[in-house]
Amino acid sequence: MSSAADSSAASGDVLVRRENGILIVTINRPDQRNAVNGGVSSGIAGALDLLDGSSDLRVGVLHGNGSAFCAGMDLKAFAAGEQVRDPSRGFGGIVERPPAKPLIAAVEGWALGGGFEIVLACDMVTAGKGARFGAPPRRSRSSRPTGRWPKASSGSGPTWSRCSRRRTRPRASPPSASVATRYGRTDDGRLSGAQ
Repeated sequence: MSSAADSSAASGDVLVRRENGILIVTINRPDQRNAVNGGVSSGIAGALDLLDGSSDLRVGVLHGNGSAFCAGMDLKAFAAGEQVRDPSRGFGGIVERPPAKPLIAAVEGWALGGGFEIVLACDMVTAGKGARFGAPPRRSRSSRPTGRWPKASSGSGPTWSRCSRRRTRPRASPPSASVATRYGRTDDGRLSGAQ
């Protein structure tokens, strides 16, 4: 492995491994529901730099260790003054500048708030039956998403932007993987054109 992968894996917050041309990136903070702190942001950014910079890597897979994909920002780390945003790639090391090569989010468990933004920054989402997606409603005009949420609006089904304009909550609970598939947010596992 190169030094970029070794440095991101050294912190323990993000694990990186190569397998047959695939870079597998694991958010490894299961006790904190994989909440994003500075180590996670820099680890993911380093892994994505490795993905973009290596000619032998074709695709990346991002997933979380434990019961959640990612619970969003680590509020304790943020309150302690830790920088949870990578200077070159943004929140979570991905939201403002995703990699040039394809990145797949493998979601099992919760993807909430900033974790949902990380999912939206990926090129493709594969969601297990236990996957749940959620974005808290905005409480003020100053608390805006970091810019990836409009990408999810394809015109079908309920969207957060339409509901926030009406000042209503779209659902009582976050959508499950099957609901997200029904509205075209995830793939149901069948190949296009397959019989």
